[in-house]
Amino acid sequence: MLEFKELTSRAERALSQELFDMTWPSGGTQIPSNFLEALLHSGSYLGGGFESGKLIAAAFAFPGLSKDGEIFLHSHVAAVDPDFRDQGAGAGLKSHQRRWARERGYRYIGWTFDPLVSRNARLNIVKLGAEITEYLVDFYGEMPDSVNAGDATDRLYVKWYLDKEFDEEKNRTKTINTSKKESEDILVEIPEDILTLRSSDLDAARLWRRQVRSALEPKMKSGWKITGFTEKREYILSKP
Repeated sequence: MLEFKELTSRAERALSQELFDMTWPSGGTQIPSNFLEALLHSGSYLGGGFESGKLIAAAFAFPGLSKDGEIFLHSHVAAVDPDFRDQGAGAGLKSHQRRWARERGYRYIGWTFDPLVSRNARLNIVKLGAEITEYLVDFYGEMPDSVNAGDATDRLYVKWYLDKEFDEEKNRTKTINTSKKESEDILVEIPEDILTLRSSDLDAARLWRRQVRSALEPKMKSGWKITGFTEKREYILSKP
């Protein structure tokens, strides 16, 4: 049975660092130990998910300040052991993070994700019902880890408001009629597995990046909203 809690001991924190580094191998570490300790001492969040005593998921978040002066919790990194993916660990960890943030008075949690990763799109949009607010072109710049190397780091920005109860059943992908006569919604397809494609055919992965960017970024800049994600790995863009 999955259990979720804050990671308070140094041994647990070291395990979370190992999981982050295993997920994004780069020859270094994603979060140096001294930096992690300083941030946690200053009110940041580090949570983990355990299966039979084994740490199989971890997430790290820190306080942020929005452009309009609102304090929020920015979820910087989250990882699930590959052997335990698609078993509810990601959603469960988000639920724990949500409770932690609400207890401390945050109104929303923000984070970014790669728009080409279908697993994350489904979690954020369908399961969590989070709001996608921005398309950020090459947000991090060049990254050396083996997951992102060689590709632009475009990201979608998520706001997950905590004053609304989330219900996965209510957040199920909406169905639309793809006929433009009956609906002005636009469908934007993404690849089945961009991580595998990036390692086997980087040029093809870059082509997907350009196609999805050209479909989403200008529309979202002009006010269109991502309102769903279909079983065929398609974002649903709705006119304002």
